Amino acid sequence: MKELSDTLKIIPKGTLILVTQGAYSDYGIDGFYRAEKDIDIPGLLKEYLLAHPEQEGDYAFLASGFLTYLYARDPALLEEISFAELHLGDYSNVKEITLQMRKQDARG
Repeated sequence: MKELSDTLKIIPKGTLILVTQGAYSDYGIDGFYRAEKDIDIPGLLKEYLLAHPEQEGDYAFLASGFLTYLYARDPALLEEISFAELHLGDYSNVKEITLQMRKQDARG
């Protein structure tokens, strides 16, 4: 198994979590959650990758699969939170300011 980022820690109960993925034009928000219990991200990710070793390579990790795994393993782990995305425009153009209500459901 590849080494995981040293930024991965246990998320304390009550912490708000913004789940994102991608880079540049592929960057996206997967959801906004509250940890209902302490969440051992390094341990859970290692457990997930042991069950899905094909996802360890570059361009192979399925973020939605990992979120679904977290819900299936312990449905009380995360509380999904509705939130608003206020985008303050592209290229300093006030006409591009948008507001969208967001709620993603990782439970499938």
